[in-house]
Amino acid sequence: CLSPLDGQVRRACGMCPSLLSGCAVDFFSPWPEEALHAMAMARLEDVPRLASEQLSISVLASATARSYTLAATASQRCAVEMGRPVFLSPAAHLDFVQIFTSLLGRKWSELEHTVDRVNVAIGMLSSSLRAVKEMEMHLDLLKPQLETVQMQVKELADSVDRAKGRYYEAKSIVDSEKAIVDGQSAKIEVLTREAK
Repeated sequence: CLSPLDGQVRRACGMCPSLLSGCAVDFFSPWPEEALHAMAMARLEDVPRLASEQLSISVLASATARSYTLAATASQRCAVEMGRPVFLSPAAHLDFVQIFTSLLGRKWSELEHTVDRVNVAIGMLSSSLRAVKEMEMHLDLLKPQLETVQMQVKELADSVDRAKGRYYEAKSIVDSEKAIVDGQSAKIEVLTREAK
């Protein structure tokens, strides 16, 4: 075990540079859960939307501190059971809180965007509903006029049917008279030819 307080670490790293790239050096003592909680509280209080909700901040800070403590306990158990130490520094807890706050901000932005879209859709639906109601009122006002126009159209269709009947009667009379006239013209023509 090398201590960073004396020059042993420097000499060992100078002689074997792979110590820096292939080893994990744990200079941190484990933080107590209260310190993790206090640090998470300080970071979460900087989030504008959470600042007014002290109860939520306290619960979230406790959850993050507890999750780090459980992860540290699991890493110690892994070192005992498997013989391979896993180092977990408090910086991982800081990263976890930072990732959580950035994810929270992104999700809030998405939620606000969705709420804005829903509000626009509700506004469009309400304006469409108003337009439909106005059209229904206008249609109710026009209904008597529509019934009057329908009656006039029916009367006009009846008069057209009667006029058609008179037309066909007159046409049949004209056709029969034409046939008679054609027959008489043919006789006159025959007589005119005989007279010549």
